[in-house]
Amino acid sequence: MQASCLIVAVCQWARRGLYLYYLPPYSLELNHIEILWKHAKYFWCRFVAENGADLVDEI
Repeated sequence: MQASCLIVAVCQWARRGLYLYYLPPYSLELNHIEILWKHAKYFWCRFVAENGADLVDEI
């Protein structure tokens, strides 16, 4: 898509109430799934497996 077509599309979307927000490529605080994964990884799950057999037992 050419830049002029993109500008026209963005203007049309804005009239309908749709806005684009450009986020940094890696922003933990703005990505809700990262926050959820952090809680699942460090607070909810207890990983004590040291090998594959122990891991299967944990699951």
